[in-house]
Amino acid sequence: PPPSLSQSTLLKIILGDLEATGALLAAAASLARRAANGDKELIFMATGSDANSLSVTNNSLVTLATLGLRRHVMLLADGWQTCEVLRAVLYGPCFWSSRMLRRQPADSITLRKFWDFRFRFYYIKKKYMALLVAGGFAVLQADTDTVWSHDPFPMLRLMRTSSIVAMRDVGLANAGVVYARPGSRASLR
Repeated sequence: PPPSLSQSTLLKIILGDLEATGALLAAAASLARRAANGDKELIFMATGSDANSLSVTNNSLVTLATLGLRRHVMLLADGWQTCEVLRAVLYGPCFWSSRMLRRQPADSITLRKFWDFRFRFYYIKKKYMALLVAGGFAVLQADTDTVWSHDPFPMLRLMRTSSIVAMRDVGLANAGVVYARPGSRASLR
């Protein structure tokens, strides 16, 4: 990082906080692969710290490694403590966000039923995805329980007229797989 950055910003970058100035795009640039068509491609995944989340994340990363894609994964954890665990076990980069929701923001029927670590990721995953696409990256956001049997990017590259490809989940682009790449202003929005 340039020497003009403050000590606290440098510390956040070193610890993997994607909210540090320039950290998100710098992390993406270090992980993305350059496709023959010029796209800068990366896979974006998020995980919590419970044993089940860590187990399925490990399984997914192992299958990605067999396809040569592990080094292109931006892994977002629910905090720096989880990143410390992941770095020791998964031997790869891990990032976190100081903007991650720590406490339930309000009391509602929905939040009483669904408040868990996954809810904390919903906003930040979409925010980061939009920032990455605006930064020129083609981003495949996938759940950690996704099974990888082949590299999906060649097929996604063939879909040149689509800026966003989403797996349907009750009408929301929120689960399984969401792919976005730079495109029109409307698609970015």
